[in-house]
Amino acid sequence: MTNQITNFLNNLMDLVISGSNERSILIREVNTFYKEAFYNGIIDRMCKISTSVGNPNFKHSMSYYHLRSGFQIKIINDSNMSSRDFEIVTNYIITNKPFIRKLMSYGYDTLTIKGKSFRGIQIPLKEVSDLNSFLLS
Repeated sequence: MTNQITNFLNNLMDLVISGSNERSILIREVNTFYKEAFYNGIIDRMCKISTSVGNPNFKHSMSYYHLRSGFQIKIINDSNMSSRDFEIVTNYIITNKPFIRKLMSYGYDTLTIKGKSFRGIQIPLKEVSDLNSFLLS
């Protein structure tokens, strides 16, 4: 119940801050994708996506206020998770450049991947976005 209240408040804050519900829709769609992939046996890890506190050192020109600039993936069933499994989840996200750019355009600057039993990592989206390849010289 606490997670539902927290998610509701996060969605409300996104709506108030951005004036739209695009971020809420994105979070809901990604959560639905992960849930269905887990239920159908496509992936072995149940993931929960949420907005979190971003790292102020990772700011870029489109960043929200750092308390709302983190995109967090929490791996719920992380028992017996090897470092290779963690690397697969991380690489799946950071190699999807269009998705990373979409996150940045929605004001996210920090990708956090963590589990219930491990601390996780923070990745600056601006470093994995490959936006420099789109700049004209």
